[in-house]
Amino acid sequence: MVPSRIALLGLGLTLSGCTPANSPDKAPEKTSDNTPDVPDCMAKPPWVESTSPDAVPLEIHVENKLVGDYRAKLVCISVDGHVIPQSAPRGIGEGFAKGAALDMRLRVDPKVAHHVEIVGLYTGTGELAQYRFSIRSVRIVEPADLRAGARLAAVFESKGGPDVPPERRPAIEWKGPGRSSTRH
Repeated sequence: MVPSRIALLGLGLTLSGCTPANSPDKAPEKTSDNTPDVPDCMAKPPWVESTSPDAVPLEIHVENKLVGDYRAKLVCISVDGHVIPQSAPRGIGEGFAKGAALDMRLRVDPKVAHHVEIVGLYTGTGELAQYRFSIRSVRIVEPADLRAGARLAAVFESKGGPDVPPERRPAIEWKGPGRSSTRH
């Protein structure tokens, strides 16, 4: 088994300034009903790259466009039930919180479908300061999409306007091969 080579990101990339929702110095926040997604993602075993001679690259690019009314607190990425291990230099989390992208390149078996899961934990700012948001999305990439390797892009962004409830606005938009589902 060969450790994964990842340009950036990590196991539950914790971003600076994260205060637990129910800490003694902070009143409880309104939350969406699925905040357990973040610790569940982080509890997965670490990713190990395919050692198959047929392995192909799977590139994952993650952007954060939720920088106005939202503050990124944590991002967790897993592939096939294995969390991407941390290899991020200090300061990457702060960059992601301000809108910098995260990139990784994995080697995967091209003969099977792969499930790429992204979970993000955000807190609101300004009028949304009392909210905490957990956003989860899974992208399934089929073998046919992996013949020469694949590049996925996931973008955390806000959907809808004032008529959409605040807890339904943050979303993950995928680009690239596969099919996906997002849960708030």
